[in-house]
Amino acid sequence: LAAWKTARKLVLPRSPQLLQQVAERAPNLAVEVSWRFDQCLKGQGVQVLRHGSCVRRLADAEEELVVLGDAALPSGPGRYPYLEVMLEECGEGIGDNVNDFGFGVTACDPEEIEELGSVADEVPRSWVVDFTKSMVVFSINNREAGQGNHLSALDLKQGSRVGLLVKPTQ
Repeated sequence: LAAWKTARKLVLPRSPQLLQQVAERAPNLAVEVSWRFDQCLKGQGVQVLRHGSCVRRLADAEEELVVLGDAALPSGPGRYPYLEVMLEECGEGIGDNVNDFGFGVTACDPEEIEELGSVADEVPRSWVVDFTKSMVVFSINNREAGQGNHLSALDLKQGSRVGLLVKPTQ
C-alpha cells in the first residue's frame, strides 16, 4: 500500500471484497471499477472473449444478441458515461433492418431485468444506436427517437470505432 500513496486512481475489476479491502486500507484513494462485458449476462447469439474486452456475434445468429457490462460505465465530476466499440471484424449481411448491428446503454440494474431480450432495443430503459445499410437509427426505450443518413453501416469497416456519450439534459 505504500506505493499507492502516489497513485491518483486505482482501476480494479468488479469485486465487492477487493473494493471493500481497498476502501478500508486506502480510504482516500480514488477507485474506478474496470468495465467489461459480462460472461453471464448475454444471449446465446454472442460470445464474450478476451476476459470480457471483446464480443463476437456467432455465425448465423439472428436473435439473443444482447450482452451487458459487468459494471456501470465509469463517470464522475466532469466525466460522462461513454461506451465505445471497435469493430475488429465486419461480417456480411448488414441490411436495412435496425437489428443488424446496434449498441447502446441502459439505466436499468441488471438484477431488475427479468428477460434480457433478443436485441438491444428490447433491454429496459435503454438508448440504442442501430446501423443499417442506408442510415443510423437512434432509439430510446425501443421507440425511434431519430435517424440520420449521413452515416450508415456501409461506412463501417474493420477498425471503425463508434461511441455513445450519455449526458444529462441541460
